[in-house]
Amino acid sequence: HDLYTWDITGALRRCWTDDNYIFNPIWSPDGQQIAFNARDTLKLFDLSSQTVRFLMSGMAYAGRSSWSPDGRFIAVEAQNRIVVLPLNGASSTGIPEGENTAIAPEWIDAIW
Repeated sequence: HDLYTWDITGALRRCWTDDNYIFNPIWSPDGQQIAFNARDTLKLFDLSSQTVRFLMSGMAYAGRSSWSPDGRFIAVEAQNRIVVLPLNGASSTGIPEGENTAIAPEWIDAIW
């Protein structure tokens, strides 16, 4: 369960991690980064610098993630609630818990 990318022909391009437990990868809107879960953490891989950085750790259950349309935020399902992480290093925001379990965040790009 590592993180790989392939070229358009389907030939193996590169293995980017050695974590052995990668799941829920999702490309950034500009195609330059990949957010992914690795065990109990959310990480971000940057293709240009070829570096991985931690975004959030200590998640007992980490589910799907979703990029904001402008690529400045990632919403992640963490322990049955949604957490919004700004990628500029500011503090994360948890969406208040309601009566139902919060799963599978999705951004919409709408003009009201």
